[in-house]
Amino acid sequence: MITLDSAHVPTITEDHVYYFRGNRWPGVTEVLASHGFFGGYPVGGDYMLRGRYVHSACQFLDNGTLDESSLNYRIRGYVSAYKRLLFNTGADIIAAETRMAHPIRGYCGTPDRFVINNGEVEVWDLKTGNVIPGVRLQLSAYAMLAAFHPDLMMLCHGPIRRVAVELHDDGTYRFNAYEIHDNQRDEAAWVAALNLYHWKRIVGVKDVNHDQGNDGL
Repeated sequence: MITLDSAHVPTITEDHVYYFRGNRWPGVTEVLASHGFFGGYPVGGDYMLRGRYVHSACQFLDNGTLDESSLNYRIRGYVSAYKRLLFNTGADIIAAETRMAHPIRGYCGTPDRFVINNGEVEVWDLKTGNVIPGVRLQLSAYAMLAAFHPDLMMLCHGPIRRVAVELHDDGTYRFNAYEIHDNQRDEAAWVAALNLYHWKRIVGVKDVNHDQGNDGL
């Protein structure tokens, strides 16, 4: 794995609140949830706990330190799906669960994976539920964070491909790769959502809902 620029790595609290350069900054899913992008989509309770456990287990797997015998039966299928994903794609992980900040746009995020797959850099988001349209913008936000990490950008021979991966409890997965030609459109939509988020806080407009979500679930 590569080493990212520590100057653009925020801190995060136990309740997933980001701080960068001494100030509280919004996370990607917090911004999207404030506009209702995750309306009707589970972002708390058992779903969030399951997502955290699966993400933690997958990270241990990446590091070669996973004790599979210790896995709870409720998440074994999801971890098996992730193993199958890595085997089938042959992808090389270059960054995992790394906190990142965008010093110009004013937001933070924790992309699940940056990988090299078929010679190209991709950003993956791992889901233990169904992929919804807002994930396109979530991945656009994560891809934009890469611009402030030279070691990562040096590996890019073109635009970063965005991939949402559904991990299923039966050990299967679904690989949702978004088209490169949609990158510019979706990045513009993300920036518009982010600007609206900041504007609402400046003028005191309430959000559609107050579920902040959680990056990476």
